Amino acid sequence: MKHFNLDLLSILLIFVSIIPNQALAEFKFEKVEKKTISRWTLQEWLEQKNRNRLMDQWLMMNTPSPYEFSIQLTNLNFTTSEITNDLASAPSANHTANFVDFIAYASFVGLEYQYHILDQTNSKDKNILFHIRLLGSADQSSHFTISLGQRQKEFSTIGTPQRSQYLTQADLTFYFNHHFGFKVLARDYLAIKSDPTWGDLKGQQQEAHLFIDFNALRVFGGIYLETETQVLKGDKKIQSYSGSVAGLRLYF
Repeated sequence: MKHFNLDLLSILLIFVSIIPNQALAEFKFEKVEKKTISRWTLQEWLEQKNRNRLMDQWLMMNTPSPYEFSIQLTNLNFTTSEITNDLASAPSANHTANFVDFIAYASFVGLEYQYHILDQTNSKDKNILFHIRLLGSADQSSHFTISLGQRQKEFSTIGTPQRSQYLTQADLTFYFNHHFGFKVLARDYLAIKSDPTWGDLKGQQQEAHLFIDFNALRVFGGIYLETETQVLKGDKKIQSYSGSVAGLRLYF
């Protein structure tokens, strides 16, 4: 019986001595494991660098460029009508005009140069506009833009001086789906006051287009209306140009 008690005591002592050693070993193992997980290695750094490079390439390929360039070719077929001192004249025969526009954007600001040739007046318009896009991310998306610019009208008739007018403009483009939409434009030609050749002169222009986009190519058509009001030497004349427009616009 005494021998049995000694054996039992020995087992208890061994068991008690094992428990702290095992707990200590587990604690040391967890500590080493945490260090291993958080250890910085050259291999991991190279792998992370490669992942960052691939992400940068993906973003570069899928992020739209802030720069936009386009060229627009427009043909206008129109008639003119005139009211002088409240007496209306008959509409004229059909006339044509050809427009070439160059547009460049950097983010939400843009510049546009317009070169317009009108056969009816034997004149050329050279317009420069500065655009600010208030809503929308690109020209080929729904957007609202305001503009400020200047029109320089040159006449081929000898002795007729050039005419310069400042202008303001607002235009709205809306897409019904990814390819089809409409555009409306309103422009105001600021008044010329007491000019010896032109007297008091002001004008307005409105356009409305439907368009369809084929990737980088836009095809559009719509209506055009421009009105000029002139008071010269007591005579008041209102001249209107109305017709249809059709054209192409290429983005690149």
